[in-house]
Amino acid sequence: MATSSVLCLANSPKENARCIAGIDLATQRLVRPVAAGTQAIPSEWINLDGREIRPLDVIRIPFTQGDAVVPYQAENRYCTQSWSRVSRWKPDEVRRFCESDDRILGTVDSEAIPERVFKLQRHGRSRWKSLQLIHARNVQFEQAKDKWVGQFRTRSGRDYGLRVTDENFTQSLTGPAEGPCALLLSLTRPWKHHLSPKNKPKKCYKLIAGVIPLEPMRAYDAGSD
Repeated sequence: MATSSVLCLANSPKENARCIAGIDLATQRLVRPVAAGTQAIPSEWINLDGREIRPLDVIRIPFTQGDAVVPYQAENRYCTQSWSRVSRWKPDEVRRFCESDDRILGTVDSEAIPERVFKLQRHGRSRWKSLQLIHARNVQFEQAKDKWVGQFRTRSGRDYGLRVTDENFTQSLTGPAEGPCALLLSLTRPWKHHLSPKNKPKKCYKLIAGVIPLEPMRAYDAGSD
Protein backbone atom coordinates (compact mmCIF):
# COMPACT_ATOMS: atom_id res chain seq x y z
CA MET A 1 0.00 0.00 0.00
CA ALA A 2 1.23 3.49 -0.87
CA THR A 3 -0.31 6.80 0.20
CA SER A 4 -0.41 9.64 -2.32
CA SER A 5 -1.48 13.28 -2.24
CA VAL A 6 -4.19 13.84 -4.83
CA LEU A 7 -5.39 17.25 -5.98
CA CYS A 8 -9.14 16.74 -6.33
CA LEU A 9 -10.54 18.03 -9.62
CA ALA A 10 -13.94 16.31 -9.60
CA ASN A 11 -16.50 14.96 -7.16
CA SER A 12 -19.55 13.86 -9.12
CA PRO A 13 -22.54 11.61 -8.37
CA LYS A 14 -22.41 8.11 -9.82
CA GLU A 15 -25.65 6.24 -9.12
CA ASN A 16 -25.57 5.70 -5.33
CA ALA A 17 -21.85 6.43 -5.07
CA ARG A 18 -19.36 9.15 -6.09
CA CYS A 19 -16.79 9.56 -8.82
CA ILE A 20 -13.63 11.24 -7.53
CA ALA A 21 -10.78 12.18 -9.85
CA GLY A 22 -7.70 14.35 -9.73
CA ILE A 23 -3.95 14.71 -10.10
CA ASP A 24 -1.58 12.42 -8.21
CA LEU A 25 0.93 15.07 -7.20
CA ALA A 26 3.78 12.56 -6.95
CA THR A 27 3.44 11.37 -10.55
CA GLN A 28 1.59 14.45 -11.91
CA ARG A 29 -0.82 12.07 -13.63
CA LEU A 30 -4.60 11.98 -13.57
CA VAL A 31 -6.06 9.28 -11.36
CA ARG A 32 -9.54 8.01 -10.47
CA PRO A 33 -9.58 6.33 -7.02
CA VAL A 34 -12.07 3.45 -6.77
CA ALA A 35 -13.06 1.16 -3.92
CA ALA A 36 -12.04 -2.49 -4.29
CA GLY A 37 -14.43 -4.43 -6.47
CA THR A 38 -16.16 -1.29 -7.79
CA GLN A 39 -15.61 1.56 -10.21
CA ALA A 40 -16.63 4.30 -7.76
CA ILE A 41 -16.26 5.57 -4.18
CA PRO A 42 -18.91 5.01 -1.45
CA SER A 43 -20.69 8.28 -0.66
CA GLU A 44 -19.72 8.15 3.02
CA TRP A 45 -16.01 8.30 2.14
CA ILE A 46 -16.14 11.85 0.80
CA ASN A 47 -17.04 13.63 4.06
CA LEU A 48 -13.90 14.68 5.92
CA ASP A 49 -13.92 16.79 9.08
CA GLY A 50 -17.59 17.62 8.59
CA ARG A 51 -17.20 18.84 5.01
CA GLU A 52 -17.52 17.13 1.66
CA ILE A 53 -14.45 16.91 -0.56
CA ARG A 54 -14.45 19.64 -3.19
CA PRO A 55 -12.32 20.37 -6.25
CA LEU A 56 -9.01 22.03 -5.26
CA ASP A 57 -8.78 20.06 -1.99
CA VAL A 58 -5.58 18.02 -1.64
CA ILE A 59 -6.43 14.60 -0.21
CA ARG A 60 -4.12 11.91 1.16
CA ILE A 61 -5.36 8.63 -0.27
CA PRO A 62 -4.00 5.14 0.50
CA PHE A 63 -3.79 3.19 -2.75
CA THR A 64 -3.62 -0.60 -2.70
CA GLN A 65 -2.15 -3.22 -4.99
CA GLY A 66 -4.28 -4.77 -7.70
CA ASP A 67 -5.45 -3.87 -11.18
CA ALA A 68 -8.50 -1.58 -11.11
CA VAL A 69 -8.19 -0.71 -14.80
CA VAL A 70 -11.10 -1.37 -17.14
CA PRO A 71 -10.79 -0.95 -20.93
CA TYR A 72 -12.53 2.43 -21.04
CA GLN A 73 -10.99 3.87 -17.84
CA ALA A 74 -7.23 3.43 -17.69
CA GLU A 75 -6.74 5.82 -14.75
CA ASN A 76 -8.63 3.77 -12.14
CA ARG A 77 -6.71 2.74 -9.00
CA TYR A 78 -7.93 0.80 -5.98
CA CYS A 79 -7.82 2.53 -2.60
CA THR A 80 -9.03 2.16 0.97
CA GLN A 81 -11.19 4.48 3.07
CA SER A 82 -8.72 6.24 5.37
CA TRP A 83 -8.59 9.58 3.54
CA SER A 84 -7.47 12.90 5.01
CA ARG A 85 -7.56 16.49 3.75
CA VAL A 86 -4.16 18.19 3.92
CA SER A 87 -4.47 21.50 2.05
CA ARG A 88 -6.35 23.48 -0.57
CA TRP A 89 -5.06 25.04 -3.79
CA LYS A 90 -5.96 28.27 -5.56
CA PRO A 91 -7.76 27.95 -8.93
CA ASP A 92 -4.93 29.41 -11.01
CA GLU A 93 -2.51 26.78 -9.71
CA VAL A 94 -4.14 24.02 -11.77
CA ARG A 95 -3.13 25.63 -15.08
CA ARG A 96 0.22 23.83 -15.04
CA PHE A 97 -1.55 20.48 -15.47
CA CYS A 98 -3.78 21.46 -18.41
CA GLU A 99 -3.29 19.43 -21.59
CA SER A 100 -3.72 20.17 -25.28
CA ASP A 101 -7.34 20.25 -26.39
CA ASP A 102 -6.66 19.19 -30.00
CA ARG A 103 -8.37 15.87 -29.22
CA ILE A 104 -10.95 15.50 -26.46
CA LEU A 105 -10.76 12.07 -24.82
CA GLY A 106 -9.37 10.55 -27.98
CA THR A 107 -11.79 12.00 -30.54
CA VAL A 108 -12.58 15.33 -32.17
CA ASP A 109 -16.30 15.79 -31.39
CA SER A 110 -18.87 15.52 -28.59
CA GLU A 111 -20.25 12.18 -29.72
CA ALA A 112 -20.25 9.16 -27.40
CA ILE A 113 -17.77 6.37 -28.15
CA PRO A 114 -19.21 2.88 -28.83
CA GLU A 115 -18.06 0.21 -26.40
CA ARG A 116 -16.72 -1.89 -29.27
CA VAL A 117 -14.05 0.74 -29.95
CA PHE A 118 -12.34 -0.20 -26.69
CA LYS A 119 -12.81 -3.92 -27.20
CA LEU A 120 -11.05 -3.69 -30.58
CA GLN A 121 -8.09 -1.60 -29.38
CA ARG A 122 -4.79 -3.13 -30.41
CA HIS A 123 -2.44 -0.82 -28.52
CA GLY A 124 -1.47 -0.99 -24.84
CA ARG A 125 -3.72 0.20 -22.05
CA SER A 126 -1.32 3.03 -21.19
CA ARG A 127 -2.59 4.91 -24.28
CA TRP A 128 -6.26 4.82 -23.31
CA LYS A 129 -7.59 8.05 -21.78
CA SER A 130 -10.79 8.68 -19.85
CA LEU A 131 -9.69 11.81 -17.97
CA GLN A 132 -8.40 15.04 -19.48
CA LEU A 133 -7.82 18.46 -17.94
CA ILE A 134 -8.06 21.40 -20.34
CA HIS A 135 -8.06 25.19 -20.13
CA ALA A 136 -11.17 26.44 -21.94
CA ARG A 137 -10.90 30.15 -22.69
CA ASN A 138 -14.65 30.68 -22.42
CA VAL A 139 -17.28 28.16 -21.37
CA GLN A 140 -20.99 28.90 -21.51
CA PHE A 141 -23.15 27.03 -19.02
CA GLU A 142 -26.91 26.79 -19.35
CA GLN A 143 -29.63 24.51 -18.03
CA ALA A 144 -31.41 22.15 -20.43
CA LYS A 145 -34.39 20.50 -18.73
CA ASP A 146 -32.97 18.72 -15.68
CA LYS A 147 -29.29 18.99 -16.56
CA TRP A 148 -26.58 21.60 -17.09
CA VAL A 149 -24.56 21.73 -20.29
CA GLY A 150 -21.20 23.38 -20.85
CA GLN A 151 -20.37 24.63 -24.35
CA PHE A 152 -16.83 25.55 -25.36
CA ARG A 153 -14.58 25.88 -28.39
CA THR A 154 -11.10 24.40 -28.54
CA ARG A 155 -8.08 26.28 -29.82
CA SER A 156 -8.37 24.34 -33.08
CA GLY A 157 -11.90 25.69 -33.55
CA ARG A 158 -13.96 22.60 -32.66
CA ASP A 159 -17.17 23.13 -30.69
CA TYR A 160 -18.27 20.90 -27.82
CA GLY A 161 -21.41 20.69 -25.74
CA LEU A 162 -21.14 18.31 -22.80
CA ARG A 163 -23.23 17.54 -19.75
CA VAL A 164 -21.89 18.94 -16.46
CA THR A 165 -21.96 16.57 -13.47
CA ASP A 166 -20.12 18.85 -11.02
CA GLU A 167 -22.99 19.55 -8.58
CA ASN A 168 -20.87 21.79 -6.36
CA PHE A 169 -20.43 24.12 -9.34
CA THR A 170 -23.91 23.94 -10.90
CA GLN A 171 -25.60 24.58 -7.55
CA SER A 172 -23.71 27.88 -7.38
CA LEU A 173 -25.30 29.07 -10.64
CA THR A 174 -28.49 31.11 -10.71
CA GLY A 175 -28.77 31.18 -14.49
CA PRO A 176 -26.70 30.99 -17.69
CA ALA A 177 -23.09 31.94 -16.98
CA GLU A 178 -19.80 32.07 -18.84
CA GLY A 179 -16.11 32.50 -18.25
CA PRO A 180 -12.66 30.90 -18.57
CA CYS A 181 -12.40 27.58 -16.74
CA ALA A 182 -10.22 24.57 -16.17
CA LEU A 183 -12.40 21.60 -17.08
CA LEU A 184 -11.86 18.01 -16.03
CA LEU A 185 -13.40 15.91 -18.79
CA SER A 186 -14.34 12.32 -18.07
CA LEU A 187 -15.53 9.30 -20.03
CA THR A 188 -18.33 7.19 -18.54
CA ARG A 189 -18.51 3.44 -18.47
CA PRO A 190 -20.49 1.88 -21.40
CA TRP A 191 -24.17 2.71 -20.95
CA LYS A 192 -27.53 2.73 -22.69
CA HIS A 193 -31.04 3.53 -21.49
CA HIS A 194 -32.90 0.54 -20.11
CA LEU A 195 -35.70 1.14 -22.64
CA SER A 196 -33.33 1.13 -25.61
CA PRO A 197 -33.58 -1.71 -28.15
CA LYS A 198 -31.46 -4.73 -27.33
CA ASN A 199 -29.45 -4.32 -30.51
CA LYS A 200 -28.50 -0.73 -29.69
CA PRO A 201 -24.83 -0.70 -28.62
CA LYS A 202 -23.67 0.65 -25.29
CA LYS A 203 -21.61 3.83 -25.49
CA CYS A 204 -19.14 5.74 -23.33
CA TYR A 205 -20.25 9.36 -22.90
CA LYS A 206 -18.06 12.43 -22.47
CA LEU A 207 -18.87 14.61 -19.46
CA ILE A 208 -17.58 17.72 -17.74
CA ALA A 209 -16.94 16.14 -14.34
CA GLY A 210 -15.16 19.09 -12.73
CA VAL A 211 -15.33 22.86 -13.27
CA ILE A 212 -12.76 25.26 -11.82
CA PRO A 213 -13.54 28.88 -12.78
CA LEU A 214 -10.34 30.82 -13.40
CA GLU A 215 -12.16 34.16 -13.13
CA PRO A 216 -15.53 35.14 -11.62
CA MET A 217 -18.36 33.79 -13.80
CA ARG A 218 -20.39 36.31 -15.83
CA ALA A 219 -24.11 36.11 -16.54
CA TYR A 220 -25.15 36.01 -20.19
CA ASP A 221 -28.35 35.80 -22.19
CA ALA A 222 -28.57 32.24 -23.53
CA GLY A 223 -31.44 33.22 -25.82
CA SER A 224 -29.30 35.69 -27.77
CA ASP A 225 -27.00 33.10 -29.33
